[in-house]
Amino acid sequence: MLARIFPLLMFASVASADISFASDSCRFLPDSLGPLQDGQLFASGKSGWQTFDTLSELVARSPQEVEFAYVIGANGASDRAGVFVVKTNRPVASTDTEQLRNRVKLVRRDIVSDPGCAAAGLPNSETSISTQSFRDYHDFPPRATAALRQTTEGGVTEFDAVRAFHFEYRSARKRKCVRTDNDEYDDFPTNTNSNRAQFSFDKTVVAGGAYTVFRLFWVPASPFDGTAEHRVLVRKYATQGGLACVRFSVPLRSTDYSFRINDLEARVSESSNRRKDELARTWPPGR
Repeated sequence: MLARIFPLLMFASVASADISFASDSCRFLPDSLGPLQDGQLFASGKSGWQTFDTLSELVARSPQEVEFAYVIGANGASDRAGVFVVKTNRPVASTDTEQLRNRVKLVRRDIVSDPGCAAAGLPNSETSISTQSFRDYHDFPPRATAALRQTTEGGVTEFDAVRAFHFEYRSARKRKCVRTDNDEYDDFPTNTNSNRAQFSFDKTVVAGGAYTVFRLFWVPASPFDGTAEHRVLVRKYATQGGLACVRFSVPLRSTDYSFRINDLEARVSESSNRRKDELARTWPPGR
């Protein structure tokens, strides 16, 4: 079949849909999966690419690296490009090491510099920083905290490590090159969200932006309490014919994980500057 024509469903709550041609990046997904929807998550399991309700359907042994595919729709607009973030972790286990409990792995895959933007460094890289450094950098106004001044195993400060993880890309929405950790407010003073806030594991920060002196009437609990194996992956995408299907892999040690996915360029509508909600899924469901 030379082309597949699918209705691009905006969200489950949206009744109407636009007709869109599936892009070449989605052709690896079988027709049996049906119409592709913005925000769908598929996995390569024992019987090929499939939908799934639990990770136990996918994980035959532990640990195991499982490949996933995330569907991005242009949401009725012209094709767009951007960056999405995949944040994963799981409940802590008594056998987890301090490294698994208190470090965040930062993973870049297939990152190529956009024309006119600053060089992104190596296409693929992997490092880690402490959960405290990660939180200090993404959840609060930038400052030189004691955690961020610590030195990594690579011999650089944790601040320099997380800065090197982030990179510039060309944002069609802002009409310029911006960094993935850009902390400019989306619409000051009514909308204090930002790219940087989307990397947070704190739902409050993701929804409304970093904590500030005006919001910090109390010190919030760390979102890393009681969890382990924290991992943040960044991937670039570009829709074609209204869709993009981007593959990424996650090494799983158990079948009990949380996935959070944030598209830095996605908004609730083309005329709005309010960011699209974070896609959050947990296994077992409802945990």
